[in-house]
Amino acid sequence: MEPKGERFDARALLERLRNKRLMFVGDSLNRNQWESMVCLVSSAIPAREQRSLAKFVGPNGSLNVFRAAEYNATVEFYWAPFLVSSNSDDPQAHSVADRVIAWRSIAKHARHWRAADLLVFNTYIWWLNNFEMKVL
Repeated sequence: MEPKGERFDARALLERLRNKRLMFVGDSLNRNQWESMVCLVSSAIPAREQRSLAKFVGPNGSLNVFRAAEYNATVEFYWAPFLVSSNSDDPQAHSVADRVIAWRSIAKHARHWRAADLLVFNTYIWWLNNFEMKVL
């Protein structure tokens, strides 16, 4: 059975993203969504024009950026699993036994997404083994 409706149009999305920053912020779930979005939009860009800027740049390697130069658009991912500061902020070493979050500390991460035009947020509470954490 064929899906009904129109197919995804990567060029149309890139036109809507022209001169904009689309940023996914969160955990590995949002990183997967970012990777999927990059695959979708890159299908409309010739390989010679694609530029994936340094993966894992920024504090603790927390920022990934894909740039569509012809559209002056970026599709970005910023690792901030709780959106506020936590001891899970390192994207490479985020599995810790005793979670600690600082619930009033959103500014640490927000400065990275403040200038984004479009934001997609999520937090990783969905896969925690233990729902207990220390809140400062």
